[in-house]
Amino acid sequence: QTLQKNKSGALVPVEVSLKYMAVIGEDERIVAVGQDISERVAANKEIQNFKSSFDLGKNEVYMFWTDNLEYMYMNQAAMKNAGYLKSGFKGKSPRDHLSGKQIQRFLKRTEPLMSGGTSILVYEVYYKSKGRPLEVTLQLIKPEGDRARFFAIHRDISERKVAEAEIAQFKTTLDLMRVEIYMYRPDTLHFTYLNRAAANRVGWTKEEYLTKTPADLVEKFDEGRFRARIEPLLSGAKKSIIFESTGTNGEIIEITEQLIKPKDENQRMLTLVRDITEQKKAQKTIESYKQALDSTQDLVFIFRPSDLKFTYLNRAAMDHFGWDEQ
Repeated sequence: QTLQKNKSGALVPVEVSLKYMAVIGEDERIVAVGQDISERVAANKEIQNFKSSFDLGKNEVYMFWTDNLEYMYMNQAAMKNAGYLKSGFKGKSPRDHLSGKQIQRFLKRTEPLMSGGTSILVYEVYYKSKGRPLEVTLQLIKPEGDRARFFAIHRDISERKVAEAEIAQFKTTLDLMRVEIYMYRPDTLHFTYLNRAAANRVGWTKEEYLTKTPADLVEKFDEGRFRARIEPLLSGAKKSIIFESTGTNGEIIEITEQLIKPKDENQRMLTLVRDITEQKKAQKTIESYKQALDSTQDLVFIFRPSDLKFTYLNRAAMDHFGWDEQ
């Protein structure tokens, strides 16, 4: 290969083939044939850039023929994992490091691709030899006039699986709580999570509540007033808002609103709804007892036997000593 000037004077890559010819009765000669390979060089450069971009990533990238499963390409991560040196994968295939059953399962998975039922597959596998869970993205490529091949990307999802397990434990804990827990996006107001107590109250499945907003819980919902109420949380003026309301069955509920900001995720509102009907009844009962004791002129003292500290004095006792409730 060399560089030659074309008609416009620009240098272009040329592939020159030399052939020696000896014809009886004639002088020996060398025949030179030049071919402009600009497009080939440009294509090779693109391929090299393409491969370099794959080598920069952590994901394993494989290309292999559909007919015999022999590898035609691996990026650096794939070769390192498979234990191959540069181009050491030539003539190798998944059969060299997967069991017969694993190969059969793989071929079974590729049937929708081969039949045209789908253009791409995404599934998870766990190979003991690799010791980690993988997410596999598999695509069938059929270049015109060339052999069909598989293009596969293996992504290590170990950290994601750990996170999913932690989330599952967290949700299980929330589902065991009797407090109703609602999470929703402050921009769209769409719910992102309801624990079991909340879902049971409203009667929605997960698929249903992801399409709902607080407007679906309140008969006469005023979005303007609702957004004005949570604005102090969004602006940072308040960390939480607590207020009381009446439930659909006439029960007294305490509602706590908080803004949570998970790292690298969209912020969301957290709402805790607690039935405090019994608590309110108990408070009313205690208040009536106090009123009865305050009406007597006798001095009444209630104190803890452990440290002798007062927990209650009626009005006559406080007036006698000149004390107040503080």
